Amino acid sequence: MRENETKVAIFRTHQIVWYIVGLINTALLIRFVFKMLGANRVGIVQGLYSVTDPFALPFYGIFGVTATGESVFEWTTLVAIVFYLLVAYAIIRLLQIIKPTTPTEVEREI
Repeated sequence: MRENETKVAIFRTHQIVWYIVGLINTALLIRFVFKMLGANRVGIVQGLYSVTDPFALPFYGIFGVTATGESVFEWTTLVAIVFYLLVAYAIIRLLQIIKPTTPTEVEREI
């Protein structure tokens, strides 16, 4: 029974990791689209920028910003999205090395 609890916990961790990365990357993608379309920094747009700045900040300066009029193609955001996907994938792979678990196996055991 103990092994089953471990597998369920690892599988739930997989789900939590992908959920968190999905939220972060969705917010970053919306930020990217807003900047690319030249959205004004008001209301929800300003709030989104404030929330996503800590996730994009570590990548500022890697590439320049391509701007045309009001539109900004922010390479930093794209790099951040790829980075967070790779980190999530690495965490999931590490968990799979520690204790291989499949969704079917966990559902069958519950």
